[in-house]
Amino acid sequence: VQGYIRTTYNADKLLSPYFRDVLSFRSLQARTGTLIAGRSALHFFDRSKLPGDPLDVFVYFHRRREVVDWFLEVGFKFIPSYNQPNDLDFYIADVIVEERPSNPPGVCGILLFQLEGSPDVTVRLFVAARSPMEIVLCSHSTCMVNVISYEKAYCLFPRATLHDHHSLLMNHEDHYAGRALDIAELEEQGFTMSDELEPIELAFAHGTSGFVLGWRWIDDSATWIIKL
Repeated sequence: VQGYIRTTYNADKLLSPYFRDVLSFRSLQARTGTLIAGRSALHFFDRSKLPGDPLDVFVYFHRRREVVDWFLEVGFKFIPSYNQPNDLDFYIADVIVEERPSNPPGVCGILLFQLEGSPDVTVRLFVAARSPMEIVLCSHSTCMVNVISYEKAYCLFPRATLHDHHSLLMNHEDHYAGRALDIAELEEQGFTMSDELEPIELAFAHGTSGFVLGWRWIDDSATWIIKL
């Protein structure tokens, strides 16, 4: 079983389409506290990644320059969106300063990078207003609460997300621009999105249900943790 897990859930396999030197990126993660999360972490666990999917990378605000410089050094270029300046230095220094309602909670800037000569290889860099993990925990639904560090991968709701394809909507005060589209895409992928638990799920929330009541933390007994 452990051999199957090591082969199937392999960080190098996830990262090699984006980086020639995977170890260098994982060293960057360790040095800066950078995380992989969002769709990339979900696809890592449910093995649904498609060619051309961006890599979602979450970085501390005070580490944004170091991480951006690394991407530029390994051959990526900044692709500004319609409302971003072309000057990357200006955007990093002066524009990414606070959270905006158009961004997911905890995010003060999103930068898109494309590998030179490979338009299908892209990285989305989410700059955290406080911490990358806060962004993950403030996700719109439970199926998105997954994260990959430099040494381990964590899925906080493994049964619900991977076995039942059931996700509980969270953070109802969150009205960022892409929320409805994100949820619709997950439904198209086969997820059942619920506003609340059914009575039978509440009755079995400490047993066979994919949702556990009470306090949770990143490496508790209900989390599936894979050592990379």
